[in-house]
Amino acid sequence: MFFFLFVAVAWATLFIPGPKWLSFIVGCVVIWIALIFVIFGWAGVVWDSHMQPGATHAKWGLIAGILMLLSRATYVIKAVIAILISPPGPP
Repeated sequence: MFFFLFVAVAWATLFIPGPKWLSFIVGCVVIWIALIFVIFGWAGVVWDSHMQPGATHAKWGLIAGILMLLSRATYVIKAVIAILISPPGPP
């Protein structure tokens, strides 16, 4: 539950308009938190798979980190689509 509060905030920032500077700062914070979740989640899954087969907290952290990174990937996808659809400039 704790992890998915971060995921909900990361995806909510895509739909709530705000100043560009605040959006940039929130985006950077979300990326850093997501990277921490992914790194520690992956390490926990690898470590716990040998020591404690029933431990699932690391798995949820890894999933939450990936979902948070995917929320930021939408900006990249939108930019690529805008470039591909835009008409060519004057010669």
